[in-house]
Amino acid sequence: MNQRIQEHVPNRDLEQHFKKAKEDGLCISSVACCHELWTLVVDAGTGFSAQVYMLSSLDFLPSQWIASCWDEGFNITAVAGSFEGFSLVVMSRGTPYTHQTYKVSKVFPVQWIRRKWAKSYYVTSVAHSNMRWAIVMSRNAGFVYQSIELDFRHPSEGHLKWACGGLGLKVTAVAATPDRIAAVLSRSKQNADFGFQRVWTPSTGFNIARVRECWANNKYITGIAYGRTLT
Repeated sequence: MNQRIQEHVPNRDLEQHFKKAKEDGLCISSVACCHELWTLVVDAGTGFSAQVYMLSSLDFLPSQWIASCWDEGFNITAVAGSFEGFSLVVMSRGTPYTHQTYKVSKVFPVQWIRRKWAKSYYVTSVAHSNMRWAIVMSRNAGFVYQSIELDFRHPSEGHLKWACGGLGLKVTAVAATPDRIAAVLSRSKQNADFGFQRVWTPSTGFNIARVRECWANNKYITGIAYGRTLT
């Protein structure tokens, strides 16, 4: 699969990177932000047919814009926020989702998520921006079970490693604050088999050399977040 990553992208340069991806027949699969500089993961394996995006400093998830995109057949496929209050929402055509809902909250909305699980929604995106969490949940996401781990520690020292290995789950969404990590663990409908997955938690910043080594071995980025301990 053709995948590339664009690091240290300021707000003013987002448009050119989205335009370049479109020209190359690629789509944005993951986004993250560190100190107002964005990281974009772009690849050919999404299956999306079109994409649009919105950068906002007012609304974490701009409701009017999202509603108009839903009407045009787009769904939210990636969300990220900055510590300073900006947010980036990517919406795509060609997803399997049949309906979406979302919530923005100052506290992680565990009870709301549980109510939506009971109605066959699953978390497909999670992000944090300026003391606010954003959770996107979708129907027909391809999952049969989910668990969410909120950890104040390095995740390999906490519950995350056990949950992935012990229950056949894989990390399908992740976000981080300066002192907390939220990881969404999911089991697929297809015999709980997503293939091999590894979670990296480097403490010295993003390691592009290691990413290139993984690309050479047919391993690709499926999620990224920046925080105090998680990249």
